[in-house]
This record gives sequence, structure tokens and C-alpha cells, in this order.
Amino acid sequence: MGATLNYPKARWFVLITAFACYVAVGSFIIMLSPIIGSISQEFGRTPGEVSFYGMGLFGIVNAISVICSGFLYDKFGIKRILLVFSIGVLIIALFLPIFLQSMNGVIVFRVLLGILGGPIAACLAPLGASWFPPQERGRAGGIVSAALPVGITLSLLIMGFRLGATQGNWRAALETLTIIPAIVVVLVVIMLITTRKTELPVEERDAALEGHNKQLFISILKGPMIWLTILAYVFYMLCMNAMTDMTPGYIAIDPPMGLGYGSEMSSFVSMLTSIGNICGAVVTGFLVDKLFKGRVRPLLVAAFIIQAICIFLIRAPFVTDTRPLMMVVLFLIGFTITVTACSLTTFIMLKFPLGVNGRVFSFSMGAGLLMGSVGVSICAAMLHFSNTYTLPFLFVAIVAIVAIVPSVLIEKVKMAKDETLLDTPNTM
Repeated sequence: MGATLNYPKARWFVLITAFACYVAVGSFIIMLSPIIGSISQEFGRTPGEVSFYGMGLFGIVNAISVICSGFLYDKFGIKRILLVFSIGVLIIALFLPIFLQSMNGVIVFRVLLGILGGPIAACLAPLGASWFPPQERGRAGGIVSAALPVGITLSLLIMGFRLGATQGNWRAALETLTIIPAIVVVLVVIMLITTRKTELPVEERDAALEGHNKQLFISILKGPMIWLTILAYVFYMLCMNAMTDMTPGYIAIDPPMGLGYGSEMSSFVSMLTSIGNICGAVVTGFLVDKLFKGRVRPLLVAAFIIQAICIFLIRAPFVTDTRPLMMVVLFLIGFTITVTACSLTTFIMLKFPLGVNGRVFSFSMGAGLLMGSVGVSICAAMLHFSNTYTLPFLFVAIVAIVAIVPSVLIEKVKMAKDETLLDTPNTM
């Protein structure tokens, strides 16, 4: 049915806007990582403390905001929510010079960014379900998912250049990132203007079937598939958040704790992980569609295995002493993390019915962000008390190994307790 509906051509500009939103989300995640050492020295805090207050706390607040975003999207719609919250992010970014005067200011900034950035991070599923037909949702999800590592890479580039140009002035480097939410606001405004008279074919159908969708979602919650999906998403987010948080600091901080490359070089070396992210996003869509015909289990299992091996190796002397080998390991970590992300997003978009797709994604992403933040906090505590990156990296590698279990089972189990509810036009 979805293939016969007339979806507006403006959906591609909406996709560009969503891409920009996810670029901003990527910059939100990474912005403190290359300068954790500099912040800890200036404010007299340990790297573990800065990681917790700057990254872990941000992730927890952001996760709660993502979970609440589903209600906001249902009530007010995607366009208005993106406008309000993108403007909110830009406003607090403009006050960065004030926030960055103390560690408490940095914490307040990260908490506000986590709250306002949640609805922006949660836009993918409602956008894909509303604006794109089923046969295009995988590509739409893959394109927007690729924006996250693009945002990380772009931020690392900007930070690296600005740190070099300002003799290591981390405040100036961070303030330069304000340009990203400014561009997002401009694109969201243009999107609102160009789509103000656009009618979406799914809105009327979904409204008519809302009662059925609620019943269907309850039935899905009683089945095992959604919980395995959420579990896999939790493990993916835990690995991604922990590695995104720890890797730049590990590369920058002086031995024996880190590799001693310095903040400026850390930004550029860490980009290899982000480049791997981008390559993983591009390759995954092709592999799922062409080679595996919609199946994600082989990709998920292989990605988590390779990821675990590479994280084990990141502290191995024969890797740390050989810079080209370290580059390969960092690239593969980034590549496999995004393979798991795109595989799970595509699985949700294609497998779960349209009427509950957004709710499944919000539950999965919210739980993933929340537990990912818990993982970052655990890693920060390990780093603080052990004064070495060995234990946190070992913890993340073990998580990647455990993630193989739901990955193996995810396509083998029932979706809903009452699968007769799946037989409606809304399941296209």
C-alpha cells in the first residue's frame, strides 16, 4: 500500500534538514572529548570526573529527553518540535563564553544541551515513517544515520584546526562549533516555509487506526522481538558512547595513562573512527538491501565480534607502538559501531509496523542512550579509580561480546503476542 501513496517531493529537503540535525547531534556528543585533558588541568579535576560530568551526565539527561520526545512529536508534530528545540540549542550555544568560565558552568551547559538536544536526536523514526514510503525508509534511515559520524568528524576537524590556530585555546575551539546549530535553525525555517502546505498521506490513515495501533503496540510489548531489539540497541549505544567518550582522551593524555598525542593531534587521529562510522553507514545499506535481502543478523553478529577484538587490541603494546596499526584499529571500531547502528535502525523501520514504528524506535533509542550513559559513567569511574584506560576498554569489549546473543536471536522470534493484529494495511 505504501508504494501506491503519493509522497511529496519535498521529503528530500526534509531529509537534508534531518541530516543536518543529526550532524548537530554528533557534534553534541563529541565536543568535549578532545579537550577533556585541558579542562581537567584548568579546573583541577581528574579526567574521570570531567568525563562523568561532561559526557556521562549529558547522556543521562539526553536519554530522558529522547524518551519524552515521543509524546511531544505525537502532540505537536515534527516540524514545530524541531524548530523550537533547534532554536533553544542555538540560544544556549550563544551563551557559551559565560558557561565556560567554570566547571559548574560546563556542567550546566551540558545538562541544558542534553535536554534541548533530545527531541532533535529522536526525529529519525517519526520523520521516516511520515515522509517516506516503506521502500525508501531504509535508505532514508541510512542517510540520516551517516550524519551522526559526519557531525563527529566535522566537529573534530573544527576543534583540531581551532586548537592549532589558537595555541590550544579550548574555549575558542568550542565556541566555533556554534556555527552548526545556527545552520540547523536556518534549514528548519526553510523546511517549514517550503512544506507549509504539504499534506502527508499517512497522517489520515494513522489517525483512523490509532486505536488499533495502541492495541498492536501493547501486543508487541508482550512479544520477545522488541525486547531483543532494545537490548541490542542498548549494547550498541553503550559501546558507541563509551568509545566516543574515551578514545580522544586516551589518544591525547600523556603516558602512561594515554598515548600522549596531545589535544590537537587527538582530534585528527580520532577522525579515523568517524571516517569508519561514515563508511559503515554507506556500506550497511547496500549490504542489507542487496546481499542479505533485508536480513541484519549476519551483519550484527560479525560487527560485534570484530568490534570486541579491536577494543581488546587498542591497549596492546604491538598496536600502540605501531601508529599505522592503531589507525586501522580505530577505523574498524568506528566502522563496526555504525554497522550495528544502521542494521538496527533498518531492522526497526522495515520489520515493525508503520503505526508503532516510531514508538519502538523511541523506546530503543531512549533505553540505549540511558544505558549508554550509564556505561560512560561506569567507564569514567573505572578510569578515575584505576588511573588507567585498561579496565574501561576491557569492560566495553565484554559488552560487545555479550551483544552477540540478542543479535543471533533477533530475527528468530515472534514480533507480537497476537500476530493477527499485524494483518492490517498499516503494517506496510
